[in-house]
Amino acid sequence: MEIIKPLRLGVLHRAYRQQQQPHLCVAVMALVALGGERPVLLPEQELWELVEDTLGDDGLIDLTMPKPSAEYLVSGIATTLHQAGKTCCAVEACVGDKQKRLTVFGDRYWLAGSTTTPQPFDVMPLDRNHAYGGAGHAENLAGIGHAPEWIDGQQVQRAPNIEHAHQLLTSPQQSLPPAGFGRVDISAPSHMALMGQYDERWLQEHAPGFPPSFDWHYFNLAPPDQQWRGQDSLPAGLSYRFVNMHPEFPVFAGQLPQAHARCFVTLRDDAPADGEDGALVFAELPLRLTTTWFVPHEECAILIYHGSMAIDDDDASKVAHLMPAFEALAAPRPLEHYEAVLAQRIDPDDGDLYVFDEAALISEALIGQSFDTEPLGTRPAGALEQRMDARLQREQHSRNEQMKAAGLPPSMPDVAQDMPRLQRLADLPQFDAALRQKETEISARMAVEQQMLHEELRQRASDPTAQVLLAQLENPGQAPAFEYASRAAQLTDMPPPAPFPAPTGFGAVLPPANDTARQLRQLYLHSVAFCAAAPALSPTASAQVREQVLQQYALNRDLSGLDLTGADLSGLDLTGARMVGALLESANLEGCKLDGADLSEAVLARARLSNSSLASARLVSANLSHVQVQQACFAGAMIATADWQEAEFNDCDFREVCIATLNLQQSEFKRCRFDDASMEDVDFQSCTLIDVQFEDAVLAGCNWLNCRLDKTGFDGAVLDGCSLAETDAIGISCVATILTDCYAALDCNLSDADFSAAELQACNWRDTLLERACLVGATLSDCDLSGALLHGANLQGVQAPGCLLIDASLIGARLAGANLMQAILRGADLRSADLTGAHLFEADLALVQLDASTVLDRVGAERANLYPRASVEGA
Repeated sequence: MEIIKPLRLGVLHRAYRQQQQPHLCVAVMALVALGGERPVLLPEQELWELVEDTLGDDGLIDLTMPKPSAEYLVSGIATTLHQAGKTCCAVEACVGDKQKRLTVFGDRYWLAGSTTTPQPFDVMPLDRNHAYGGAGHAENLAGIGHAPEWIDGQQVQRAPNIEHAHQLLTSPQQSLPPAGFGRVDISAPSHMALMGQYDERWLQEHAPGFPPSFDWHYFNLAPPDQQWRGQDSLPAGLSYRFVNMHPEFPVFAGQLPQAHARCFVTLRDDAPADGEDGALVFAELPLRLTTTWFVPHEECAILIYHGSMAIDDDDASKVAHLMPAFEALAAPRPLEHYEAVLAQRIDPDDGDLYVFDEAALISEALIGQSFDTEPLGTRPAGALEQRMDARLQREQHSRNEQMKAAGLPPSMPDVAQDMPRLQRLADLPQFDAALRQKETEISARMAVEQQMLHEELRQRASDPTAQVLLAQLENPGQAPAFEYASRAAQLTDMPPPAPFPAPTGFGAVLPPANDTARQLRQLYLHSVAFCAAAPALSPTASAQVREQVLQQYALNRDLSGLDLTGADLSGLDLTGARMVGALLESANLEGCKLDGADLSEAVLARARLSNSSLASARLVSANLSHVQVQQACFAGAMIATADWQEAEFNDCDFREVCIATLNLQQSEFKRCRFDDASMEDVDFQSCTLIDVQFEDAVLAGCNWLNCRLDKTGFDGAVLDGCSLAETDAIGISCVATILTDCYAALDCNLSDADFSAAELQACNWRDTLLERACLVGATLSDCDLSGALLHGANLQGVQAPGCLLIDASLIGARLAGANLMQAILRGADLRSADLTGAHLFEADLALVQLDASTVLDRVGAERANLYPRASVEGA
């Protein structure tokens, strides 16, 4: 369930059962400021701050269950500031037609059967700590006056500060209920008596709901004399009056707003027969004002509205969205308005724009001042616009400089001129609309200018600068090739070195030995994947570079830092070469022998590596983005701290490879072997793995996000802390695999997977698709498969004591001989399942679904919980 709400409303929700029908209760809370010209709503954050500071140390504001009677509560103070006498005062609360008086005394003690003269006070908290009670008084253990106590080494008996005006204490032995306006102690015996009788009949007929003897006034938190018995709601505009409860005003009075809260939900319709997702049905959940909780000295009140509705399941999973609103009675809005508001706010692209649009969900006259209504010109948020303007100016300046270098006039207007300004956060939707309109205008002007520029650049075929600009225009989504050699030469104020120096001059193509050059090399290493491909060298140039590489390798095997971009080095034996930081983009390394070579920080993007061997090579921080590799050997290699984009590996050998911290994006592996590999913190993002084997490998912290795993195997592997998300792993093989703290999430598909004899520890496969999966002889410890779809799955002999299978769908599953002792199968679907000889000792089988074809022969279900029972189909 997603909560869509304005800033000035709070929401609590809770699912419960009544007469074996699941229900959802919603409580919508509004903090109303009462001291101004008119009542207005304050942000929810201030509500919870008030709860923490004022409403008691446990912070309980509501039990989020339907209340049979409306009620009011008051938290606050008694004050003598408005009278001459300072030892006691009368306080009074009048709400609607309810009136209640208390007498508040200063501190006093019992002495010889009478109370001492009260101590003077200015302010006295009206809470349970100052009411009658104390040790031994179960109705109010936090109070004072019930029994003697030791204070400063003397045994004394205090008298309570707060008493009922019509029922004052007359002796220290007298026992009275605690006096006050605030919340009752829900653990008090008088309140617990409302819980009803929980017996065998309840267990069989009503559990987990409430027994017939349950008194729903248990959920009322106000004292009985502050409840409207027989009236389940309060009217809007309710009057209030408080005496001696405000430090400035002897009487604080007024009316609540002439407004009410509303609540809307979207319900997931049952999925149609074609398997598509069901539609969302928009509906209103009627609310009623059940509780007003006043804090007079803070000049505010919390209004709590309750509503409930029948639902189909115990966890309200079919309620997709819940959206509260608050509107003036004089300005009601149609259902269609709120349906449109919800559609705006759940839009994946533009929904965030409406977060501060309070007026769409709260009548404008009821919106109190806060950060979202203040002008942004007076707040530091204006710096955001300044940064946007600066960026636009820099881009404009760069474009003009390029055009100037090409001999063209900078005819484009200043794009930052007349840009819309965001005045308030609440104006974000209007600001976005104005900004898009401005962008459309700018784009139209730019299109005309670019067309004119394109034609002029085409006419300057001999101008290199013009051709660079033309390439950028024709390929706007891709940066040009990096051209490392030219950039490095500029750092030393030297022209680019000769393309093919003598071997002793290899240093000429090394980057300058300073920090700037190091940064340039790192920039190339990390950005090459997003640049256009570097061209291959001509055959003549490649032949010269090839000969020079052979000479340098023969000399000392050190090829570190060499710029070999685009060179043809195919078939060379460079075993054990030191090639740290070598630049090999677009190089032809097919058939090369690079066993044991150190290629750390080497740029290998788009290199041709088919039929090469990099066994035991070191590839720490090397970049292999966009490589397309066939039948290469990486066995025993060390790969670490790298990001590879759109790489393709077919029929490659990665056995015994050691990989740490590798990010693979949109890469593809086909028919590759990772047997006995050690892999840690490897992220596969939008990758495809087809017929890839990880036999006996050790994987820790590896993740597959939005991937496809087809015919992939992890037999005998050890997986620790690994995850699958939005991934199709149909038919993967995990025979005898050990999985610890692994999880599958976000619509993962593990159908037809084989987990035979696997060991699963603390794994979370909630709501995972596991149709026809095989878990024969598997061991599941502390695992959660709640909501999983296990249709036709084979779990024969599975060891899963204590496993969570809440609402799991096991239709047609084979569970013969399964050990499900103390497992929780509440609400599981066991229709057509075979549980022959299954062990269900102390298992929770409440609400499991069975039918006439469910096989229960020789099932051991001693001490299992069988209630409440769901109906048996076909029985």
